[in-house]
Amino acid sequence: MMMMMMMMFCRHLAVDDGAGCVLERRPAFERHVHVYYITYYWFRVIFIALLPCVVLIVVNALLIGAIRTANARRQQLLRTQRAVAMAADNDRTTLMLVVVVAIMLIVEFPMVVVFLLMLGESEISATS
Repeated sequence: MMMMMMMMFCRHLAVDDGAGCVLERRPAFERHVHVYYITYYWFRVIFIALLPCVVLIVVNALLIGAIRTANARRQQLLRTQRAVAMAADNDRTTLMLVVVVAIMLIVEFPMVVVFLLMLGESEISATS
């Protein structure tokens, strides 16, 4: 809200049927509006879309590695059929978590691509 107040101001207009307000950009902001939007979109792409996706990929890879290590140890330590069946239940839950995160990443990555394309287009049009 404070940033919006620094960028915009309201100019009151007197019209026949009542008073009106027109939002205008401050002159200092108007000169650097392109820098503001480029900074905003880069921040959004990196910190809101790309970085969380990368962190989720790394954490999922570590989780899958831990599952494989645990399965190998379990096979060595446990030889009873009952213990293996109980462990399989835990593996299904963890695998479900991995699948849900993978689906979220599949849905999230197109947004990252769209934002990157928007940034590229706006930077190209700004240099032209």
